[in-house]
Amino acid sequence: MKVDSFINIKRVLLRDGSLIVSNHAQIRLFEKNIKNEVVKQLIKDGELIENYKDDFPCPSQLILGQYQGDHLHLVIGICEDHVRLITVYSPDESKWVNYRVRRGEIDEA
Repeated sequence: MKVDSFINIKRVLLRDGSLIVSNHAQIRLFEKNIKNEVVKQLIKDGELIENYKDDFPCPSQLILGQYQGDHLHLVIGICEDHVRLITVYSPDESKWVNYRVRRGEIDEA
C-alpha cells in the first residue's frame, strides 16, 4: 500500500471518529497535559515522517506534530476498522535532525 493510501485511510478513519488511544499513549498524553480531543487534530495536521507498512498487527506511521510550541512524535497504527494511537513522545534532539530524520541515517549517508 502506498503512503498516499495510508494518509487517505487515516483521514477517513479520523473523520469517522474511529480513534482508539492505547493505555500507554493515554499515560503519555496525561503527562504532557494533552486532551484526547487535541490528538485527532495533531494527527490530521501532522507530517508523516516514517511509514512502517509491515508492522503487525496493523501498519503504522510516525507523525510529527506540534502542540503549544513543542514538537511531538505520534505513532499510529492504521487498522482496517480504526486508527490506534500507540504512543506520543517528545523527540530527543540528540537522536533527531529537525525532528524529522534520525541522526544515524545522516551519519550513514
